[in-house]
Amino acid sequence: MRSRRSSATRVRPSRRRAISPPGPVQAQKAKLQTFRDRLDALPRSTWAVADQVDWYVLLSEMNREDFQFQVLRPWSRDPGMYVGLALPRRSRGALVEQTDPDVIADDEVAPLTAALRRVPAALDRAKTFLTEPTKNHAQLALRMIEKRNTDGTHYRYTTVLEKLERLERVAQPEHPDLAAAGRGSADALLAYAKWLRAGLDRMAAGGHIGLDNYTWYLQNVLLSPYTAQQVLALGERDYARTLTNLANHENANRKLPPATHAGSEAEYLTRDAEADRRVRR
Repeated sequence: MRSRRSSATRVRPSRRRAISPPGPVQAQKAKLQTFRDRLDALPRSTWAVADQVDWYVLLSEMNREDFQFQVLRPWSRDPGMYVGLALPRRSRGALVEQTDPDVIADDEVAPLTAALRRVPAALDRAKTFLTEPTKNHAQLALRMIEKRNTDGTHYRYTTVLEKLERLERVAQPEHPDLAAAGRGSADALLAYAKWLRAGLDRMAAGGHIGLDNYTWYLQNVLLSPYTAQQVLALGERDYARTLTNLANHENANRKLPPATHAGSEAEYLTRDAEADRRVRR
């Protein structure tokens, strides 16, 4: 295995811009640099191939972090990064959407309440960190907050705001302080959405990273030999192959009635379960 870029040249993503990210990000960048220097100093040329593979795995992960710092910069570009702050982790590290929303264990009440009470201040700080938000990212963040799902939508697929509102309803009878903290977090999230919407016209319209940066990511993080243009060509070829296979299947089954769309989420889940049962029998 060989790197697509020599570690000695320390090639960086092409789009760099001097910014002043939050203090924790600066500290993380310094730690990453320290680890990268240590990685480069290892005498990998004398190692067995299996050990060199481990070295490249570490290199790709460090390049991924470098890409976050140099190109993506979500703390300053992506308002959606902060939407998740309003949904704290529950006890034992499980995310809210990964646990039963109608069951709140006694040992969860205090840490959840404390975490939710920190949300308004965290969202206020986010407004100062977002020094270069893009309109595309902001619109996605607004959808994450404002979108309302239909009745019957699985809890996992509801929005952060809907999860907070449900937490408030569930907690209210026995844990009013937790319910109030959930309401405060929801209100702060709505205020954040209002701030984003008011600033949409002043934000940069784009949000894309560009083909050069994507090629860098492919070759230095995914350790792929391909450029962005080559990946696109491969994807278009596979898409054409898929359309050909679809046409062949449609022709082979032309005497059967056409398939219909599921009329509801419940019907879709029932069909999915039945298809899974048929495949596994």
